[in-house]
Amino acid sequence: MEENEMQKLGLRKAVDQQIVQSENFVKVYANNVTLSASNWDMSLSFGEIIGLSEDGNPIVEQKVKVNMTREFIKALYNLLGVNIGAFEKQFGEIGFVNIDEIPKLQDVGQPIITKSPKPRAGKKTK
Repeated sequence: MEENEMQKLGLRKAVDQQIVQSENFVKVYANNVTLSASNWDMSLSFGEIIGLSEDGNPIVEQKVKVNMTREFIKALYNLLGVNIGAFEKQFGEIGFVNIDEIPKLQDVGQPIITKSPKPRAGKKTK
């Protein structure tokens, strides 16, 4: 992709950046994300589905929330689009699973969580 095209998308080549991991850097797995927005920013909350409630709804343990400006989240959207497009060009289209066709956990012999887990205490900040 040409540099002027990248600038229009709010992107720059990663080789132009020096990346240093914080001592508090955390890596998490997520299979659930929710988006919330205000007049000033947008937030992505990433979590993991850890089971099903008695009524069959997923129970999600939220892991991390990332707040971003609207401009930054649009640049993220563009970055994901560019990289997913390149991946699909090389390896083929990423398909979606019809979630209505996935067997429920209880149908495949897995235990059901019948009570919502207690919230975990967060880390104290300095």
